[in-house]
Amino acid sequence: MSFIERPKRSARQVTGLVSVAILHVILGWALVAGTARDGLKLLKKPLEAVVVQEVIIPPPPPPPPAPNIGEGGQVDEDAGQAGGEGANAADVGGVLPPVAP
Repeated sequence: MSFIERPKRSARQVTGLVSVAILHVILGWALVAGTARDGLKLLKKPLEAVVVQEVIIPPPPPPPPAPNIGEGGQVDEDAGQAGGEGANAADVGGVLPPVAP
């Protein structure tokens, strides 16, 4: 049991609380009435339907093949290639043809 007296609300507090409640009611009514009016304007306009075709995105290209690892853990560039397709300057003797300016 508590013997502490609770302070009573003054007339000023009650007046403020009632005025805030009335203000909220008026603002709520104005918001609903304005929204309903704008909603009727939107409903009066004819609606147009547009058919959008689905865009098909092609799949990404496959990743390049992984390099083959030869003996000693080094990449073997010529592995799996037939003919001279994998030839470079070192395979031809280290001489490159001259480039025209």
